[in-house]
Amino acid sequence: MPKIRKHNLYILLTIFIIIMIVLTVSLINKLFVEKPQNVATLPEQKVIEEQGQEQHFGKSARELRALWMSRFDYTRNLDTYSPHKIKAYISTTFQKMAEANFNTVFFQIRGSGDAYYKSKYEPWGELLTGKLGKNPGWDPLRFAIKEAHHFGLDLHAWVNVFPAWRGNVQPDSTQPVHPLLENPSWLAYGSSGKPMQLNSHYVAFSPGNPEVQNYLLEVLEDIVKNYDVDGIHFDYIRYPNGACSKDPVSLARFKSDTSNPLELDWEDWQREQVTAFVSRAYNLLTKKDPILIMSAAVIGSYNKRRWSGYNKVYQDAKRWLELGKIDMIVPMLYFNRNGNSNGYQAALEEWTNSRQGERKIVAGLGVFTINWQDILRQIDDYREAGLDGCCLFAASSLTDTNFQSLQQTKFRFPAKKPYFSWKNTNAPPEPDSLNMKFDTNRVVLSWTIPDKDSISVDNFVIYKIKGNVWHPDNPRSIVDIIPGDARRYILDKCKESDDSFYISALNPVGAESQAVMFTPRSSSLPAK
Repeated sequence: MPKIRKHNLYILLTIFIIIMIVLTVSLINKLFVEKPQNVATLPEQKVIEEQGQEQHFGKSARELRALWMSRFDYTRNLDTYSPHKIKAYISTTFQKMAEANFNTVFFQIRGSGDAYYKSKYEPWGELLTGKLGKNPGWDPLRFAIKEAHHFGLDLHAWVNVFPAWRGNVQPDSTQPVHPLLENPSWLAYGSSGKPMQLNSHYVAFSPGNPEVQNYLLEVLEDIVKNYDVDGIHFDYIRYPNGACSKDPVSLARFKSDTSNPLELDWEDWQREQVTAFVSRAYNLLTKKDPILIMSAAVIGSYNKRRWSGYNKVYQDAKRWLELGKIDMIVPMLYFNRNGNSNGYQAALEEWTNSRQGERKIVAGLGVFTINWQDILRQIDDYREAGLDGCCLFAASSLTDTNFQSLQQTKFRFPAKKPYFSWKNTNAPPEPDSLNMKFDTNRVVLSWTIPDKDSISVDNFVIYKIKGNVWHPDNPRSIVDIIPGDARRYILDKCKESDDSFYISALNPVGAESQAVMFTPRSSSLPAK
């Protein structure tokens, strides 16, 4: 063999050996090192890429994302009494909320002894027509419920509890009669030792008067009896600021062995009057509707500041949590994010330390007064602290740019509402008869659910997962959360690929069924 050809043979042999070594090492790595892809975790590389994004998008697929819509938002701020314009504002705002991945609205229906719904006990609100007691010809609460549910939002009816009237002039004579005109003796007493005087803000009924509490319970019962609300949300559930004197009824009860058997001092006795009302309301509402969520907006500081709920207006929200007589509290954390003892982070820590069991605490964020970039940072803060979501105040304070900012950053992925596990409801049945079809760059998903079980389904959750990798608490897996009466879902710009699609059902208190997987051949498989 010529010398040059022999040399080439050695080179070829060496290359062959190197190739075999590389293939062998690769095979060993695949067999013993590579992670399986059918486990409920993100692939390692994906985890590395997204570790820095967890706080940005949220660590959990569950959180309350709510917005307060006050009666002023949908009436006075619009400078109109037109039902058409008011309805358009409500509907458009709900649509913006849905597009920005909110899941709940607190819709105000009672301000100060007046009603923004058809009430058996109180006159129609003046802001609807310009005249107290005048029928507007439509029902804002009924309309708002229908629109909210259409857009996949829960609606909690927001009620100002103890305020009796707002303004310098007495309410007009109406039918039904305004409660302040019918019961002026119910007013709390101010520093003068006399009933609170009318002013540009609220005067309030005394929480220590049993007739006041009984009346308010009748008002609440009337709401839940006639309207399909998902929750009742309280505001001004406290003594009015400056109500420092003893009204005659409260004074007599305070001195009574029957009404003050523990001989509490005056301030503790007042706290117990508010707590007693909260307990009675919770017992009444949950008896009427066991899955109804009862919540309350509370003062931003529990008791750490000079002006706090506990010390100044006798609002002992932590005790409500301890007693299990409220499902969720929303501290109004309208503080700047300045890092000091008077800032947002300090108040957040105070409430984080007040958590009792599984009861929910949600951060109330003051869009009306806090810089938007700080609001975005405050969302990161409450998530890091482990609270259960946020509620923004108020609807009229959010611009289109704000909604878009949330959708593109903090609320980029839809979120399941919190799970109120103590409501003792079983998870809804999983969807069945699943079918998936690819059609011209879109996928059509369809399913059924037994008619007898459909009432227990509030929402469906659509998941999209690369390959077979899935975890139910990964917010990035959620494509959409849709109303429980849906039986079909279409994803545009979607080609047949390695993606897997799952669906689960949620009941009204957030319990979730087993997720099941769509396949082109209509089979139903349990989620991994």
